[in-house]
Amino acid sequence: MRTSSLKKNKSPGLDGVTAEVLQAGGDQLARQIRKLCNKAWREGTIPEEWGKSLLVPTPKKGDLSNCSNYQTISLINHTGKVHLTVLLNRLKGNLDPYLSEEQAGFRKDRSIVHQILTLRLIAEKAKRQGKKYTTVSLTFKKHSIRSSITSSGLR
Repeated sequence: MRTSSLKKNKSPGLDGVTAEVLQAGGDQLARQIRKLCNKAWREGTIPEEWGKSLLVPTPKKGDLSNCSNYQTISLINHTGKVHLTVLLNRLKGNLDPYLSEEQAGFRKDRSIVHQILTLRLIAEKAKRQGKKYTTVSLTFKKHSIRSSITSSGLR
């Protein structure tokens, strides 16, 4: 990841360094960050600061005296973001051969649409064959999980 691809006008992490500062450092600073990322990869450790974040409660709609009307955002250091992106890209290439064909999350050219289509085809086949089946789904919505279990049918 190049520092130029960091989003501008975003709040910094605990170190106070903005994306604009990293971008202003140009190629020379980018090389130093690359060295740090490579060292972290080789040694299997990261600078302690990269693992820390600033938790900031942000208001949602409604009565702000009610704690459930807040969500928390986590501000991490931009240098840590660069490292996480480098790490993700390196791991993706190494992990893809080991992931099942059905695994779609965070994979290129895969989406929930494919998952829904596959589920529907399996359900229709089971119905034609008179077989029972169970589906389990988890929905992540606004930091809460809703689960549903359906037997022999889709809701």
